Amino acid sequence: MIYRFIVFNVLLISHLVMGKSSEPTVFSYQGSQFEADRSHNYTIDVLKLALDKTKAEYGDYKLELKGHGLNVARVVKLVETGYYKNFFFKHSITTEISKKVHTIHFPIDRGIIGYRIALIHPSNLNKFCNLTEESAVNNISIVQGIGWTDSDILQANNYRVYPLTNPDHDKVFGLIKKGRVDAYFRGVTEEKDEYFVAAQKKFGLVYEPCISFAYELPRFFITHINNHVNAKRVELGLKRAYKDGSFIKLWEKHHLHNLIANKLVDRKILWLENPLIQGLSQEYKKYNFSVQEYFDK
Repeated sequence: MIYRFIVFNVLLISHLVMGKSSEPTVFSYQGSQFEADRSHNYTIDVLKLALDKTKAEYGDYKLELKGHGLNVARVVKLVETGYYKNFFFKHSITTEISKKVHTIHFPIDRGIIGYRIALIHPSNLNKFCNLTEESAVNNISIVQGIGWTDSDILQANNYRVYPLTNPDHDKVFGLIKKGRVDAYFRGVTEEKDEYFVAAQKKFGLVYEPCISFAYELPRFFITHINNHVNAKRVELGLKRAYKDGSFIKLWEKHHLHNLIANKLVDRKILWLENPLIQGLSQEYKKYNFSVQEYFDK
């Protein structure tokens, strides 16, 4: 009897060890759409953190860059079709998209990207400060990229949106400089990155200082709808990192400086509805940041 017990446990351990491949699992992720954009570095760091937290159960991993330079709408289609194997993409989720892909309901940016500030031409500095949620709709025009969730949200709130298929900075900033549109709204923590440097040096644009748009904009990792095992690993890693504080440290490292520097707490917040997430579980909100969290820092 004891002999059988020992043999059974040896076989079980052997099965578990052999079940975990000695080869690293390859995870692919999307690169930036254009060279000046470095915001994807944070996304890569988050994915690495989640995978590091789950090595004990799932083994080692390897990251591969895919889809560099592709616009958002194209990348989402690639996720839906499973064009890239084990491909993960951070996307502003909608109820419709969540039906077509496997969605990890954890807000990678903690909701901060839903606060948007505007790049404008200096000649328009006096145009924004007195705007209200009602008057802004009829008084400003906005350039955005096709396939961006922001574009759909702005249009749903009756804003005039100028859509671009490939919104590289020369096209976006050129439209603002020529006065064809008033503004380009970006995430509040993207304030002083390489994208802004290009806008300032080459086109003379500035950030509008008085207002911020705000709307619910949960950004989740999405992958192919049948990629269950690897999605479970990423979700487990994210929740572990949140629980032990390492996710918050990473978030603060990438976002806190700009969050404080742009004085979000002093801006007039113009709230917009996001009709694209109706029916979406609200569970993700417990991971979101609040302005009061960092008010005294």
